Amino acid sequence: MHDIDLEYLIIGEGKRILVLETGIGNSFYSWLPFIDTIKKEYTIILYHRAGYGKSAISKH
Repeated sequence: MHDIDLEYLIIGEGKRILVLETGIGNSFYSWLPFIDTIKKEYTIILYHRAGYGKSAISKH
């Protein structure tokens, strides 16, 4: 795996972990209102894939 600078957020305090991968052309910021409703039950990891949001573009 090559090092790449990915934009991510970790929100919540739950023991269960939920990883959210958004679709093409979408941002994880649009999920924040929903995340706010489940953050007590889950720890949520949101990230932008390479080239999306503030994530660097992959060189490979």
